[in-house]
Amino acid sequence: MRGRVRRLRDAAALPAVLLTALATALTLTGCASTIAGAPRAAEGVSPTTKPSRPSAERSTPPSGGAEPSSGPLVGDVVADECLLTAADVSALTGKTYLDGQNVTVQKDGKENKSCFYTKDGDFAPSGRIDVYKVNGLTLQEALERVAKNTPNSKKIQGIGRGAVLEPDKDGAPRATLWVASDNHLSLLWIADSTPAEASWIDAGNKLATKAG
Repeated sequence: MRGRVRRLRDAAALPAVLLTALATALTLTGCASTIAGAPRAAEGVSPTTKPSRPSAERSTPPSGGAEPSSGPLVGDVVADECLLTAADVSALTGKTYLDGQNVTVQKDGKENKSCFYTKDGDFAPSGRIDVYKVNGLTLQEALERVAKNTPNSKKIQGIGRGAVLEPDKDGAPRATLWVASDNHLSLLWIADSTPAEASWIDAGNKLATKAG
């Protein structure tokens, strides 16, 4: 159900398919390498507030920072990250999605939360939203870093305060939309579909409005 937080105390207990999705946007480090089904990272934007999500050989998306010492991005800044409805995600992808779930992963005494979406009939998530605050740089500067350090990224006009679409580096049908709103930098990751730009704009504006 939307808004519900599921707490997972041991990342090792998670099914492999969920771990793959969870390991996606956890740490934006210097260069971008991608795990199947995961958004990549922008150089110089690294999450440090709650770095405990299960991670494989890589880390990804920005997660804002509250203090200068904590890094540019810090996550878990809104109570409910499920800012799009199942109908919104379904309209974006052309496939039937269920309501998103806020999933909290706890490991080594630390935890992080994302909203995950699954297609009707599937188990593995193929959609995700994370919301961040930005510290030490503007939202537009954060977007510029994403665009600069992500091959084939594209700025999308007409979304919030700015947006960058980050395609999969291997050409797989998945992509990440980074959206700047008034106060937050959000990411919307979608797999198993190739939405048209007009659909990204519609979903991106809904995300920007609700993120605030």
